[in-house]
Amino acid sequence: MTLQDRIEQAKAIYKNACNKGFHDKEHSIEHYLVLVISELGEAINAHRKGLDVNKQYNVSKEQGMWTHKNWYLHKAAYWHFNGINYKLFEEHIKDTWQDEIADVYIRLMDLAMMIVDKNEINLSILKEREDIMKSEFDSYLQKEEDLPFTDTCFWITDLLITIFKECEDEEFLFLNLFYTAIYINNFFGDIDLDWHVAEKINYNRTRGYLNGKKY
Repeated sequence: MTLQDRIEQAKAIYKNACNKGFHDKEHSIEHYLVLVISELGEAINAHRKGLDVNKQYNVSKEQGMWTHKNWYLHKAAYWHFNGINYKLFEEHIKDTWQDEIADVYIRLMDLAMMIVDKNEINLSILKEREDIMKSEFDSYLQKEEDLPFTDTCFWITDLLITIFKECEDEEFLFLNLFYTAIYINNFFGDIDLDWHVAEKINYNRTRGYLNGKKY
């Protein structure tokens, strides 16, 4: 995805969160940030339970079987024809660790765009600082390669708290949260995060107020 694609996607994520009531009340940045961290906790629990889309579909290139994505798209087309395509998502994709990491991305982008909205930040800063931010995150990744899943989740949690504590203004906080979201896929290796995010965004549009939760 291009940077502009990310920006448009982030806008859509924030708009949907507003439509679902997540910004009806005034909450602190800490409130939204700890919800991001809670998704990392959910990802760990899913990983511990073996809730992995690849294992669910017994993906094996050696055996010539479909990837979970191709399998799902084939089945989704069938279910969509019958008007119940999101039932398939709930039964086979939702609550896997990949789905929870998609939630991390979505919540990060929601928080980033809330900061933009509240502080009237010009989004051109993303392009202006793109090379600098990419260089910084590439350096972070080199230091934290090949960590176990739990350690990776801890490291991201620590990174988010550090970003919050050390950012001197909302503009810098926005930049770091936005680029952390972009790099989430790199933290977890070879998963099709963009696909999982797109599917979760579509699914979230079908859910009720506050996704049926208290906040």
